Amino acid sequence: MEPFNGDFIQRHARAAALYNDIYVVHVAADETGSTGSTEQIIRTADGLTEHIIYFKKPASFLGKIQSGFTWLSLSKRAIREYIHQQGKPDLIHVHIPVKAGIAALWALRKYKIPYLVTEHWTIYHPESPVKYEEQSILFKIILRRIISHCRLITPVSRNLGMLINQKVVSKEFSVIENVANENYFYHIEPKDISKIFRFIHVSNMTYQKNVQEIIHCFSELQKRIKKIELVLIGVVPKNIDQLIKSTGLLNKQIFVRGEINYTKVAEELQQANSLVM
Repeated sequence: MEPFNGDFIQRHARAAALYNDIYVVHVAADETGSTGSTEQIIRTADGLTEHIIYFKKPASFLGKIQSGFTWLSLSKRAIREYIHQQGKPDLIHVHIPVKAGIAALWALRKYKIPYLVTEHWTIYHPESPVKYEEQSILFKIILRRIISHCRLITPVSRNLGMLINQKVVSKEFSVIENVANENYFYHIEPKDISKIFRFIHVSNMTYQKNVQEIIHCFSELQKRIKKIELVLIGVVPKNIDQLIKSTGLLNKQIFVRGEINYTKVAEELQQANSLVM
């Protein structure tokens, strides 16, 4: 349903599959209505098996509560099936503790399988509009319990690990950064900048990325330096689209590529001079 959402987790799994047998379980609630009841896809390649389970999520308030129990039930079933067919895994690797960590905590208690937790979320940062401090007591209790019982936290940055220690619970951590496939992502000498200097931004353009200010800054900069351009890659929300059009620079100095695949992103980066984050 969202082919590029969270694909950094898939790349983690593919990288780990170079050294280990990796089995991914992902349970997704379908709000589009395209899933009749419960459907699943299992695909295996290069040491990585991806087991994706879809279930229909009702739109009502009670339906949303029910979907949480359905999600957990399907996650448990997938873990039980794996153990029945292949035996207990050495380790469970949780990406994003709430809610995947609930299933891992259950597996730790029932089967004594240790787990680690990789966190990606910006919720702990003071600059984030969605703040950890504003979450419910239940959310905080669940998160604290999940992290307290994990073998290790593996945040994607040292700063994130320190914030989790400050705000949630004190826990040993080891940074594992997001990965890139170097068969596609490698440096090429920049093109002749005397002709045009290209900035590029790649993201899902959510609040964390602050794309509005990137556009504002570029709009100001191009008044002083004419031989520059900005390329944006990712789904462009309506408010960002309107902002770009208001600058009068669309398809002149600001170019929108939309959502493109992984290898195309690498190609676009190789044609740019500066990555803006």
